[in-house]
Amino acid sequence: MPSVIFLDLDGVLNRTRDAPHLRLDDDLVARLRSLVRDTGAAIVLSTFWRAFEEYVSYVLSRHGIPHGTVIGRTPGRNSSFDFVTATASEPAFRSRAEEITVWLATHPEVASFVILDDRPSAANGDGTVGEPLASRFVQTETSVGLSDANVARCREALASKVSDAEKSVFLQAAGLAPPKSHDPRGLVDTAPGSVNEEAQALSRELSAGKLTALTDLNLKKAGLAALPPQIGELASLTKLDISLNTLSTLPAETSGLSSLRILFSLGNEFESIPSVLRSLPRLYMLSFKSNRLTHIPEDALAPTIEWLILTDNLLEELPASIGCLKTLRKCMLTNNRLLALPDSLLQCRELELIRLADNRLSDLPRGFWQLPKLAWAGLAGNPLVARAAPLPPPRWVAPAELEVGEQIGAGGGGFVHRAVWSAQPDEPVALKLFRDAGTVTDGDPAHEIDVGSALTHPNVIRVLGATPRPQLGLVLELLQLNKASAGGGWGELGKPPNFDTCARDTYPAGTTFGAPFVLRALSGVAAACAHLHAQQLSHGDLYAHNTLVRHDGEPKVGDFGAAYNYAPLGAEAAPLVERVEVRAFGCLAEELATRLAPAAGDESEAALQRNLLGLAREAWMGAAVGARPSFAEACQQIEALARAYFEAPPPFPW
Repeated sequence: MPSVIFLDLDGVLNRTRDAPHLRLDDDLVARLRSLVRDTGAAIVLSTFWRAFEEYVSYVLSRHGIPHGTVIGRTPGRNSSFDFVTATASEPAFRSRAEEITVWLATHPEVASFVILDDRPSAANGDGTVGEPLASRFVQTETSVGLSDANVARCREALASKVSDAEKSVFLQAAGLAPPKSHDPRGLVDTAPGSVNEEAQALSRELSAGKLTALTDLNLKKAGLAALPPQIGELASLTKLDISLNTLSTLPAETSGLSSLRILFSLGNEFESIPSVLRSLPRLYMLSFKSNRLTHIPEDALAPTIEWLILTDNLLEELPASIGCLKTLRKCMLTNNRLLALPDSLLQCRELELIRLADNRLSDLPRGFWQLPKLAWAGLAGNPLVARAAPLPPPRWVAPAELEVGEQIGAGGGGFVHRAVWSAQPDEPVALKLFRDAGTVTDGDPAHEIDVGSALTHPNVIRVLGATPRPQLGLVLELLQLNKASAGGGWGELGKPPNFDTCARDTYPAGTTFGAPFVLRALSGVAAACAHLHAQQLSHGDLYAHNTLVRHDGEPKVGDFGAAYNYAPLGAEAAPLVERVEVRAFGCLAEELATRLAPAAGDESEAALQRNLLGLAREAWMGAAVGARPSFAEACQQIEALARAYFEAPPPFPW
C-alpha cells in the first residue's frame, strides 16, 4: 500500500476549528495536492467529516486531487454519522488517536504515514498511545491551516518507513491479533466462507492432473496462494480466470498453455507481470486489474495481445516494448500513477480505445491524436487537462429527498434504480449509484457528475442533480425502458462489446433497422456530440450501448463516465480530439448501416445504405484524422442524406 496521510479538514484545509459545513480553502488544498503528487501518498479521512467519505473525495477532486486518492476513513462514530444510517453499528472510540491506531492495526501493509490535524488528541489521545503516533504527528495552527513548514514535516514523516516494532505497538494498543490477510481495495473477501468451494475443488483436481482436457477453467476465489505447476498440462485451455486469490507469481509451467487466449487475474497481489506470459503464442486478452503492479518487464507482454486491462494499479511507467503489440486494440490504464506514455505506443497502429483517466500525465507523445484507428480515449483526472475552467457545480440532492426503488439497470460504472424525488414527487427519476472509484475502468465518477451536470441538450439524458451519500450518485431523468421497437418506451441502441468484437458493439442476432430510424438516430447523436464539442468536451465512450433510443429512432446519449474537458490541450490538439470521437461516431454509423435491410426493389433504401456506409468508412472513419469532418459538418452530411432519401426535408427536427 502507498504511504498514508491521516487527514483532518477543519483547521487543516480551512482556517476554522469547527466549520458548520464542509468548505476548503484553495491555497491550503494546493499544498496538500503538491504533497500527494510528490509523495504518492493516499489519504485516509480521520476528520469529523469522514462519515461523508465519497462526498469529501468528490470535493477534493474538484480541487485537483484524484478521487481515488482517498482510500478510506478511520473507524468510529461521531455526530456526523447520525445522517448515515448504513454505519449505525459502528463503535465510538475515546479519541481520534485510538481510531487511527485501530485503522493502522488492521492495515499492516502501510509503508509509512503522517497525521495532519490541528488537535493534539489526534496523536496522543488519553495518553495511552503516545509514540509512535506522536513522532508522525504534524500539528497545524487552526487559524493558519496547512503551511509550507507543515508540508515539509509531512515529507520527512512519509520518507520514514514504519518498523515492525511500531506495528506491534499498534496491534497491542488496539487489542488485535495480526490479520491473516488484507486487500486494501476490498476486492477479496477474507471472511469465513468467502472461498468459492467449487473453484477450490477444481484447484484440487488440477493439482491431481485431472483437468488436462479443459478449455475453460474458473479458479476465481479458490483460496490460492500459488498456482499448481500442473497448470502447464492444460494445452487445450483457452480461458483461465484466477481472480480474487492471493497470487503474486505464476509457475514456469504456465508456458505450456499453448492455446490460452484469455487470462483474468483481478484482485491478486502481483507487483509485476510475469515474463512467462510472453511465451504464450495465442494470448489475446490479458487482465491484471486491481493488483499491486509497479513494474512491467520489457519481456512480459505477448505480442499477440489485443485487449490489455491494467486498471487500478500502481504503475508509473509502461515498458517501451508495448510498441511491439502491433495488434493492440484496447488498453485500459485508469487509476494508476503514470507520469508519461512511451513514444513507442504510437507504433500500436490498431489501437482503438485507451483509458488513461486518473493518472499523473502532464503530456502525451507527439502524434498521439493522429493514431489512425483511435476512437475512444479517456483523460480526465490528469494534470494535462486539470487547467480547464471549473464546470458548473451540480445541484446536490440530500438522501432524505429520495425514496429509492427497484434496480432497473447496471453497468461498469454503477447501478441504476428507480426513485421518487421530493422535488418532483409526481415524476419518478432514475438514480445512478456509482461503484467504488478506484475500480471503475472509465474513471472517477466525479468526472461524470461534472460533465453531465453541464450539458443541456434534447438528445442527452438530462442530469437533475447529484447525491453525495451514502453513495455518490446521479439523479437523472427517468426514461421508461421498453424495447425500442415495442412502442413508446426507450431501449438500448446496442449491446456492449464481447470477447470477440473487443472494441465494437454487438447487436442481437437478426437485428435490422429501418431507414427513418437510422437517420433519426444518427442525426440526434451527431447533434448531441456537436453540443459537447462546442464546449470542448469529449464523451470518450460514444457507443450504441450508451445510447437510448425511442421506437422512432429518437436518441438520448448517456453515460459520461469517460468524459473530459480538453480545452487545456490547446488549439492544435482540440480539433483532433473532436475528430477522434468522430471516428467513434463513424463506427456507430457503420454498425447501423450494415443492419439496414432494404426490401427487394427498394432502390432508395439501397442507395441510402451505400451512401451511408461510404460516408462512415471514408469520411468519419478515415485514416487521416485531420481530414475527418467536425460533428457540426457531420450533422449537415446526415441532413443531406435524409433529404435525398425523403426527397424533401426530413420529417423530424434538425
